[in-house]
Amino acid sequence: MDIKEICPCPKIACANHADCEKCTSSHLKKGSLNFCGFHTILPTLQEAIAASPESATAKKLSALVEGQLQTYEKLMTNNNLSKENQKVLLQKI
Repeated sequence: MDIKEICPCPKIACANHADCEKCTSSHLKKGSLNFCGFHTILPTLQEAIAASPESATAKKLSALVEGQLQTYEKLMTNNNLSKENQKVLLQKI
């Protein structure tokens, strides 16, 4: 199976799509998380938000998480990717 077939990132037009080393390196240089990194820490972020939902930190984290999820949702729609297929791929991370 080709990595392009199992890469869960909806940024299909990205030059680094399915090249994990280049993707991760590129994002680290920019000081951001790539799709896989974001979904790896998402449960921890959600736990932190739930622990103190009214705190300023939780509100900031919640806004960041929601914004990122909305961005990925738009990319999935634009690239005709299904949520079911992506869930299967995310389980492989």
